[in-house]
This record gives sequence, C-alpha cells and structure tokens, in this order.
Amino acid sequence: MKKQLLLGIMLAFGPFFTMNGQNKVIRKTNVHINYFPNGKIQSIIKTKTAQSAGFNFDSNFKRNRYREVVFDESGNRIRTIFQKTKISQAGRDCYLVKRISTDFFSSGKKQKKIKERCDRKKTVERHFNPDGKLILKRIIIDKTQ
Repeated sequence: MKKQLLLGIMLAFGPFFTMNGQNKVIRKTNVHINYFPNGKIQSIIKTKTAQSAGFNFDSNFKRNRYREVVFDESGNRIRTIFQKTKISQAGRDCYLVKRISTDFFSSGKKQKKIKERCDRKKTVERHFNPDGKLILKRIIIDKTQ
C-alpha cells in the first residue's frame, strides 16, 4: 500500500519538479579530429560542457573540460593537455580550475609536465631526462592574485 501511494505521489507531482529550469543541466560533448595530409591523425580535441539551463543569480554555472592529444607524423604523442574551467559562484573563486600539460620525447617518455591550479596561483613544473627520470621540480606560488 505504501509503495502504491508513493508511486501515485511521484506520478502526480513529478512533472512539476522536473520542469523547473533552474535544476536542469545541459551537457554537450564535442570531438574534433585533425588529420595530416597523408591521412594519419594529427590531433584529437574533446570538449565537454555542462551548463545550467535556466538563468538564476544564485545557481547559474558553466563547466568546461578540454582534452587535447597531439601526435607527430609517425604516430607518437608529442603533447597532451587537460584543462578544467568553471564560471560559478560556488567553490573556489577561479576560472581556470586545473590545467595539466605534458610534453613527450620522440621515444614516448615524458619530457616536461606542468600542472597549474586556480588561475595559475600554484604551478608545479617537472622536467625529465630522456630516460624518464625526474631532473627538476619547481613549485611556483603566486600570492599577488
């Protein structure tokens, strides 16, 4: 009896809760592939966007996730980039939440990795030798922002 009553309430009032535009989220995913003239893949770019459907000063937001992988003509990775941005009043007060950029040697091992947090307030750089061993780690904290 309780299950039937609960089901009846959900069916009766469910459309009123789901039609509220403030709670809806619009999600989009775009994938773009660039090719060399010989037909091999040059880069793959994937962008994911989540955005609130209705405009409200308290709960309006937009989040982007950007991922890019760049290859050379032989098919080896040259660079990967991951970037997360947001426009919102919730959470930290920054647009560029995280960005990770990694460069590779032609052998496929890491050459350089850079992590940036919260509008480049904190940046960590790592440099590697051709064998893949860490040779330099630098942490930069910007206190002027």
